[in-house]
Amino acid sequence: RQQASFTADMPLGEWNVGAQLQYVGKRFDNASNTVSLDPYSLINLTASRHIDSDWRVLARVNNLANTSYAFANGYATAGRTFYVGLIWAPKK
Repeated sequence: RQQASFTADMPLGEWNVGAQLQYVGKRFDNASNTVSLDPYSLINLTASRHIDSDWRVLARVNNLANTSYAFANGYATAGRTFYVGLIWAPKK
């Protein structure tokens, strides 16, 4: 019930940069509401740039602060992760 997400993007020279703040509040992991999960906040960063009219390079850092959190009790979640990719979107 307690979730919020704020995202901001802006151009910076030839790059488009962005940041996302995600908050998930305390919640329960079972039907009887006896197993609670702690709240958490995550910070994610993105940057992308066109390298020609059809191609764009993208970089992303998820969970910048390397926060420990759980979606569900007993399941592992990723720490800080990095992603780099190419996006092909032909104009014709």
